[in-house]
Amino acid sequence: MTSPGSAGSARQAFEALTQEHLPRLYAFALRLTGERATAEDLVQETYVKAYQAFHHFAPNRDARPWLMKILLNTFRDQVRRECRAPASFHPEDLDAWYQASWQAHMSHTLAVGPEEQVIDRSFSDEVAAALADLSPDFRTVVLLADLEGCSYREIADLVDCPLGTVMSRLARGRKLLREMLRDYARKHRLIEE
Repeated sequence: MTSPGSAGSARQAFEALTQEHLPRLYAFALRLTGERATAEDLVQETYVKAYQAFHHFAPNRDARPWLMKILLNTFRDQVRRECRAPASFHPEDLDAWYQASWQAHMSHTLAVGPEEQVIDRSFSDEVAAALADLSPDFRTVVLLADLEGCSYREIADLVDCPLGTVMSRLARGRKLLREMLRDYARKHRLIEE
């Protein structure tokens, strides 16, 4: 049984070790999910799971990769649950869906926080849409490599797959993004016609 004082010191140690990573985890979750509320929920669930498993964490390790792995596993679990859930969309709901999507877009546009402002400056709508259109497996490795600066080995450890699979997914994900963003690149004169 844990004494009340040691529970408080464990919480303080957890906060001291993980608090600095919160903004980056949130920014990554936002790019991964594309929705502010979903990203907030994902980060919150990540921190709850991390705190519950904190007694297994080796104190001399870097907390960021550990937190990223928990976040990615949590995201993967959510995607799997959503894929198994039966679709409940009916054609007659299209107008209501469109109105709700437009209102959500406008409320997000009008009420963005500092993290979203950084991301909005980093990504145009076209780039964000192209990333959102990638499958979660491709999007995850592209974001980890190109935006988080992780090495192939770090990505392989984070997503629990072989190094060759990471390299393949990254190459395919980048190729798909190039194809999706060809018109965008021409429009912004990033490539010549």
